[in-house]
This record gives sequence, structure tokens and C-alpha cells, in this order.
Amino acid sequence: MKKKIGIILLFTAAVCAAFAAVFEPSRDLGVNPFDRTFSFENLSFAVTDKTGSSFVIDRSMRRIVKLRPDGTVGFVLEGGSKDEKSFFYAYELAVDAEGNLYVINGVLDDDGFYMQREEVIRYTPSGAF
Repeated sequence: MKKKIGIILLFTAAVCAAFAAVFEPSRDLGVNPFDRTFSFENLSFAVTDKTGSSFVIDRSMRRIVKLRPDGTVGFVLEGGSKDEKSFFYAYELAVDAEGNLYVINGVLDDDGFYMQREEVIRYTPSGAF
């Protein structure tokens, strides 16, 4: 009887672990889920829109964070990608009257010496490209 209960508990734990791995693969298991802080690293630029939301470039120009006036995070855009619908390095930001975010994007070659392209890209107020 004890073996049967042990096997059932082991099977249940394995199913729970598989479920967590499949349905939350991006979650960092080393992070405390009750931690309510957000850290910035290597800040390089910030701008505020007319509603009081702030947009900050950090992580060596490879992350853009929108902070609402109440201090909560609106969205986080991760850069470092050479894809068409993303940014590589965010050099500067601007926000228009509708809340659209404009990013000066610079894409370097593989060695990081030459500019392959420089462009202005736009994100919606919710962070969609």
C-alpha cells in the first residue's frame, strides 16, 4: 500500500514538473515570484509622454521599458535582434500625441564595427510593432 502511494506521488510530481516546463518555458525558476522590484542596468536614454508614462532605454541600448505614472511596468521590449520587426540597438526615443513610440534603431555588422542600417521604427502604445 505504501509503495502504491509513493508511486502515485512520484507520478504526480513528474506530471506537475512536465506541465510547468511546457506551459511556462520562459519563466526563470531562480526568481522569487513575490519579488515586486524592477531593476535597470546601464541606463542610456529616457523620455516621458503627455500622460506621464516614461520610456527608458537600458541594458546597453538593448531593452526599452515603459513605466506607467503609477510606477508599474507597461511593457518591456528586448532588442539585440536583427529581425525586421525588432530593434538591435535603441539609440533614442520619441513619443507622439497618440502615445506611439518611435525608436532610432541601429543595426551593426556581425563584428560590431560597421552600421548595416539605421532606421526609425514605431511601436504602438501597447508595445506592438
